[in-house]
Amino acid sequence: MGKQDEQSGDGAPPDEQRANRHMAERVQRALALLALVGEAEAERYLRQHRASPELIRRLLDGGPRRLMHR
Repeated sequence: MGKQDEQSGDGAPPDEQRANRHMAERVQRALALLALVGEAEAERYLRQHRASPELIRRLLDGGPRRLMHR
């Protein structure tokens, strides 16, 4: 896992790559929550996992399409 992490990705340090991957997983889960139970639950989940206010706003304002078109 260690050596593979260092060789993959965008050249960022392995810890940063791991953090980015985990945040991407959290965003996917928040999108599922948004679709299933609504904005409040998705927002609570993202805040609990320390997502940035900008990410939360973009997610809730436009969903996945808005996230892709920064």
